[in-house]
Amino acid sequence: MGASVATDKIVVSGFRHVFDTADGPVQATGVIDLKICSGEFVTLVGPSGCGKTTLLKALAGFLRPTEGIPQNNSTPSLISPGSHALNP
Repeated sequence: MGASVATDKIVVSGFRHVFDTADGPVQATGVIDLKICSGEFVTLVGPSGCGKTTLLKALAGFLRPTEGIPQNNSTPSLISPGSHALNP
């Protein structure tokens, strides 16, 4: 039986997000680089407000990051403006 080659399913390169608020910009995350291969089990753990949900929203396509590109299956995770559909 041959060795299977793990493929990158989720790739996050140079991801960073800043929210604009009435009191000025708020940095939600620092720079995040992440690769998750097919078959891996990954958990995001951290204190409240560290950017876990912000990263997941960007991966799902609900949030356009300030910097960087989150990708699912080599497809950028971005929803077209006005669209409510997720990338397959």
